[in-house]
Formats: sequence, structure tokens, C-alpha cells
Amino acid sequence: MMLNVMVLEDCSKSSQILKSIIHNISNDIHVFCALTLEQAEEFLKNTKFDLFFLDIHLISNQNRKEDISGFYFAKKLRKREEYEFTPIIFVTSITELELPSYREASCYRYLVKPYRRQEIEEIVKKVLRTKEQEKGQQITIKKDGINFRIYIADIIYIKAIPRGIELILTNETISVKYITLKQILQKLPDKEFIQCHRMFVIHIGYIEYIDLVNGVIKLKEVTQTIEIGVTYKSRMRSFLR
Repeated sequence: MMLNVMVLEDCSKSSQILKSIIHNISNDIHVFCALTLEQAEEFLKNTKFDLFFLDIHLISNQNRKEDISGFYFAKKLRKREEYEFTPIIFVTSITELELPSYREASCYRYLVKPYRRQEIEEIVKKVLRTKEQEKGQQITIKKDGINFRIYIADIIYIKAIPRGIELILTNETISVKYITLKQILQKLPDKEFIQCHRMFVIHIGYIEYIDLVNGVIKLKEVTQTIEIGVTYKSRMRSFLR
């Protein structure tokens, strides 16, 4: 289970210190360091993050007219459904005058520079434990003679391929031979997955919208739409009720 952490800090030295501390906590943590708001926004396009460390004060960029503080970025995150409750840690040198800002952005916690290793480790380990609890149930898949444990919450959809299936997860795609959609469905919770096509099984929790007119489903975290089979339209229609 990989934990994706973003550090938005315009001082490269401070950024690397924070990255080093976080990396030493676990090999299952990937840290993305952004020196500018633009870099942070670019990271969001391709990665789903579990924790943010945001410098409340960023160096001014004269080409931008709007506020470029870490607080501004936090407010943008909170407007996105997937980051409504994601822990945000503000990094600052001053606390008293900025406490109202922390509350407004639903700040999880704030750190005062210079960094204290113990404090950072405490925060990150707590987020790791929370993520493990949220992931919950797992299934075991045998691939090339090796058993892989996969969190059910990470499965976006499953696709039938020649002589097997393909599991599209939040962070990777796994192809497994000699297993059918029917067989994998027997391993999955009935209330969390639904077959919408002879070739596709989708995780209900990732549904963004269902378009019965055009016969497609849009899932979160993937760009392509999933086709609804003719014989499965009534099932999807009843799901919408």
C-alpha cells in the first residue's frame, strides 16, 4: 500500500529535509516535492494524494494575479470531492495571526519551522494507520504462481481479456490469467461491485455518472468511459433508482 504525499515548499533545502524525514518512516511512501503552485497543480493531474504538507507562505510570482499562498492551494483542494477530507498540514513560521486561516481550510495540523522529526513522524504514521483501516478488506489473487493481496478499495474496475482478466487499480494495472469475471465476482462483496457488460465489472464507489442514453459509465480516476452492455441496461437503470 503506497502513501502519496505532496510537499509544497518553495525552499528547496527545507523541502528536501522534510522529504528525507518522511522517506525514512516507510518504504511505502512516495513524496512529491513541488517548489511552486504550478508544479503542485501539475502533480494533481496524474496522482491521487493521501497527505499534503503546504508552506503557508510562497515566494511571489509576478505573473500570477491571484493569491499564491499554500492557503490558497488548500482552499482549491477542499473544493474537490476527493480531497474534501484529506489531511492538510500547514507549514509556517508564524502561528497566531494565521489560525483563522487554518480553520477555514479545515487544516489537520500545522508545523512550525524548524521541523521536528518526531512531530512529522507522528503525523505521517497516523495517516498510514488510518489509510490501512479505511482500506480494510483484501482479496488474494494468484499471478505467475505468486499470491498477491489486493485491497478491494483500490479496484476501480475489472476487464475481461483473452484467457484472463485485467484489474485496473488506483495505482497500477494487473493482468491475471486463467480466471473469469464470474470467478472474480465470487471473491468480491456483492454490494460494492456490479457487472455492466460481459467484459466489465465496476466498483460502485468509483462511479462518477451513468449515461443510459449513450450507454456509458464514467468512473473516477480513469479517463476512458466504460460501455454498458445491452442486456445490462435494465440492471444499471435499477441501480439509479
